[in-house]
Order: sequence, then C-alpha cells, then structure tokens
Amino acid sequence: MVFFRRSDVIAAGEIVHAEQYPFFDAKKGGSIKGILHGLNRIIEMTVPRFNQMAGTRVVAGHGRILNEADVEYRDMMTIIYERVRDAADQGRTLAQIKASRPTLEYDPLSCRT
Repeated sequence: MVFFRRSDVIAAGEIVHAEQYPFFDAKKGGSIKGILHGLNRIIEMTVPRFNQMAGTRVVAGHGRILNEADVEYRDMMTIIYERVRDAADQGRTLAQIKASRPTLEYDPLSCRT
C-alpha cells in the first residue's frame, strides 16, 4: 500500500476489494490476519470528513474509489475470521466449516461467494 499524503489518497492494492471478499494466497504466506492488519492500518491512516466528503480516498485493487467508512468492512472480515477460527478450535473440518456457511449474511454484499 502507498499513502500519498499531499493528495490524501491511499493506493491499497489487493488488501481492499470493493466488489468481493479479499483474496490472499496462503501458499505464498498470505493470511486473513495479514488482510485484517492491512485494513486496520488503512483505517488508522484515513481521515474522515463530514459525510465522508473530502476525506481520505482509498483506491482499492478492484472496483470503485472508497473512503474511510467503506474500509470499515474490516468489521465484517473480523467476524468471519472469528467464526472460522472458533469452528477450527472446536475441531471441525474444513468441509464442516464451509457447510456452516460462516459468510452467509455477507454473501449478498460480495460478487464472489
């Protein structure tokens, strides 16, 4: 990610997706924890303004230009992460976790389910 201070723009790259759940490549060291860390960092750096007008703009890897409130989908990602983590801690298999549909109420918000 790159923060252009004078322009108040963050080029977030693949950490943020405006149209789907974020993707990470576990085989190359990516993780949901890394996504959450990146989202938290972006929220720390952004400055909201009245009705989000004139605040920090966030350029996502795909989709429209976002503002600080849009990056708050970090809360959704945290909830999903905790559901999956808790199920894994209970000894459920990946197939059982997928069958429980931990993203169910958020799926309409994402193009990719």
